[in-house]
Amino acid sequence: FLEQIIQYYLGKSPGQLGISIIPCDGKTYSPFLKIAHRDVFDIKWILLSDGEDNTVNEIKSILTNLDYNFEELKNTQVFFLPKGMDFEKCMLNFYGVDKIVETIESNERLKGLFRTFKNQPNNRSLGNEEVINNFLDVKEHKVFFADTLAQYIIQKRWDLPEIIKNFLDKVKTELENI
Repeated sequence: FLEQIIQYYLGKSPGQLGISIIPCDGKTYSPFLKIAHRDVFDIKWILLSDGEDNTVNEIKSILTNLDYNFEELKNTQVFFLPKGMDFEKCMLNFYGVDKIVETIESNERLKGLFRTFKNQPNNRSLGNEEVINNFLDVKEHKVFFADTLAQYIIQKRWDLPEIIKNFLDKVKTELENI
């Protein structure tokens, strides 16, 4: 998602900007932060993370154990999606059910997976939002969704959630200060 959205929002690809995006599978931050630490390789980093309580607490613990001041880093180097939300829930909350269904249906593979999922007996009685949440909780669907959503945002020229814009603005500011 970010690799495509950076190009859309900042006008250059991550490679052109000289940055790397390191996916941490939503929670595997510790190995990266240990390597990036100022006492190891002193790599400049900015983190965008899910906002679920357990994830926030885990990141706080990791950073505290690495002698960082968590409160100083919040909203300057560590950006959390809204409280209690993972990426998919944040996007659903921001764009709404209709736009997310439209996005899913724009990709033939994702559309087929979604229709099959939606028609399973245990999902038939659920509302669209609940079906979408459950569908996007499946790891293999998350990857296709993030990629499809990025492409669709770019194609439709949709606005981005404020937290994503704030994160990307910080990335831009950091690059300008190098």
